[in-house]
Amino acid sequence: MRKRFLRFWPACFLLLFAGCLPQPPAQEETAADQNLSRLLPLVQRYNVSIINPDDHRLYAYEKKVTVDPASGEITIHDTGRDYDYTGRLDRGFRLLESDLRFKKAADIEKLGYDQRVTTYRADEAVMEFSVLTGGEILYTKEIAMEEQAYDLETFCFFVQALQNKGRNTFRGNVINMNNGQLIAVEMKPLGGRERQKLLAKKNLPARIRSLDEAGHYFYAMGVTGWSKIFFTYKFYLILEREAPHRIKAFWGDNPTNRVVQWFEALNGR
Repeated sequence: MRKRFLRFWPACFLLLFAGCLPQPPAQEETAADQNLSRLLPLVQRYNVSIINPDDHRLYAYEKKVTVDPASGEITIHDTGRDYDYTGRLDRGFRLLESDLRFKKAADIEKLGYDQRVTTYRADEAVMEFSVLTGGEILYTKEIAMEEQAYDLETFCFFVQALQNKGRNTFRGNVINMNNGQLIAVEMKPLGGRERQKLLAKKNLPARIRSLDEAGHYFYAMGVTGWSKIFFTYKFYLILEREAPHRIKAFWGDNPTNRVVQWFEALNGR
């Protein structure tokens, strides 16, 4: 079987996002910021719906995010009809390991595998990616992690922690779990005119366009450097303004696959 390293799950539309954003002053994460998980609630639960521009739900899954109060490690569980996902991150949001298992026969046939596993080898500073079928490894790739890189698939919770720290900008690297590629990005909040321009887009679901602007924070993120040539669209995130700033929506403005992850908190709200 020819080598493939594709994936198909609710966050796949985010994996090739981009934007050509201006370069505002931004702060990079440093060693002093490596205890960010303490800024998250110990437990968060969401129903996540994948919705199209017509505001129709395509499918849904449940997401649970827990923080170990002793170690600060973060565990993320996604449970849905078509797949299960578990990811474990350290207190600084470095992905330590993840396991994605597909259940739907049509998806498995399309991808050519039924499982994707990532493992971080701290002693070598290497992230290993493997795809498997029936427990047999089909393909493995390694990437040197010389600098801190944040998992794009869990990035919204990293931003939540930043916002709880009083920060709303970021400049650094994210890692594309589709192929192990490191991407330099820059994130900034959207204010006034930029936010209104975003919400005026007709290709956004009605529930996004009708959100109370005063009750939410809006962010845009795009690729920096030479990669901007290849990735020409943006990624957006919306958090609730009220602490602990729970996730509300997360999407990439991909013209060929414009769908939104819509989060509904289940923590007694």
